[in-house]
Amino acid sequence: MSCTSIIRVGGPQGSEIAISILKDHLSNHFPSQSSQSSSTRRQSQSQSQSHQHLQISNKYFTAQVQLLPFHHEQQDQDQIQALNKEDGILLIFPSDTHIDSLTQIHDNQLGDTLRLCISTSAKPMTITKEYEELYSQRVLWCLDRGYEYVEVDLSEDGLTRGFDDREKDGFARVVEAMGGTVWSSAVMGKKKNNNNNQMNIAQTLLDHCEDEDIHKTKEAKETETEETKAVKEEAAERNKDVQVAKGREVQLVPGMEPSELISEAVSEETKDEVVLDNIEGVMKEAKRIREASK
Repeated sequence: MSCTSIIRVGGPQGSEIAISILKDHLSNHFPSQSSQSSSTRRQSQSQSQSHQHLQISNKYFTAQVQLLPFHHEQQDQDQIQALNKEDGILLIFPSDTHIDSLTQIHDNQLGDTLRLCISTSAKPMTITKEYEELYSQRVLWCLDRGYEYVEVDLSEDGLTRGFDDREKDGFARVVEAMGGTVWSSAVMGKKKNNNNNQMNIAQTLLDHCEDEDIHKTKEAKETETEETKAVKEEAAERNKDVQVAKGREVQLVPGMEPSELISEAVSEETKDEVVLDNIEGVMKEAKRIREASK
C-alpha cells in the first residue's frame, strides 16, 4: 500500500492569509486526481482547507503529498501515522517578522526532505542596506536549521512571474522545489523504452560513418587507379624497351632462331666458367709445388 508524504504548513500569528494563498496556488500547480474528478469535487470542497492533497508528477516519479497544518488533533495523527511520512515543512511568515520568533515554531516540527522558509509580502522588496542585513540574518538562521530561504511576492504578478527563468526565485522557486523533491511517497515510473531513439541515433551515426568510409574508399580507389595507371604505363614503356632490345639482339644474328640464340649464349657462359675453373686449378698446383720445394 502506498504512503502519502506530509508537508506541514504554518507560521506565526498573522500569516494565515499568506498561508491560504500559497496553499491554493500550490493546489492549482499540483492538482490531485480527486480534485480533477467532478464526482469528488464537492466532497473535497466540503473538507477542511487545511487538508489539501497534491499529486506531484514528473518524468521520473509520481508522489502523493498532503498539506497539513502544524497542529491538528491526535486522532488524525493516529490515523495517518502508519501510512504517511512526515516529509517537509513550509514555514511561512510576513516579511516584517523577526526571524528569531520562528525558532520555537521550528523546534516542534518534523520532516526534513524539504524545508522552505518563506517570507511573504504584497509587493516586491526594495533593496536597501537594512534589507540586506535582514536578508543575511534570515539566510544564516535557515542554514543552521536546514531550510532554504525564499521570498515570495503575493501579488498577482508575483505569483505568475519567473517560471520561464533558468534561475527561479519567489513562488516559481517554491513550485520548482516541490516538483523536484523525491518524496517518500514517490512511485518511480517505468523506464520508457528508449531503444527506438537509441537505435535511430546509432543508425544515424553508422550512416554517417558509412558515408565517410564510402567517400574515403572512393578517393582511395581513384588514387589507386591513378597510381596503377602510372605503374602500368611505366611497365609498358619498360617492356617496350626490352622488346626493342631483344629485337636488336635477334637482328644481330640473322636467320637464327631465338632458342638457338639462347642456347649459344648459355654455351658461351659455360665455356667461360670452365676456363676459370682450369685457371684456378693451375694456380693451386703451382702453389703446392712451391711449398714442396722449400
